[in-house]
Amino acid sequence: MLSIILSHASMLLAFQVVLIALGLNMIVKLVMNLRKSDQVSTLADVITRPVLTEVFPLIIISLLTMVDPTQVIVLIFYYLAALFIVVRALLEIGKLLKK
Repeated sequence: MLSIILSHASMLLAFQVVLIALGLNMIVKLVMNLRKSDQVSTLADVITRPVLTEVFPLIIISLLTMVDPTQVIVLIFYYLAALFIVVRALLEIGKLLKK
């Protein structure tokens, strides 16, 4: 399933940047939630929600490259989705650090 991402160096780089941004976001959220002594369910939500709502759709988009013979449209959509995920994660980190 990830062989498509591994076969394109730029897709792999975009995927790694997304994972790094989401990892930083998770770490900041975990630290902030541990300071507030939140429940375990909110801590679990901090870890699982980004994987289900941001990483998994990127993998699905990468699988769509098998449908598009030119792969141009799907690649553009993949890179835009990765860019917006990174921007949203960085904005969330900035918002959390301002608190």
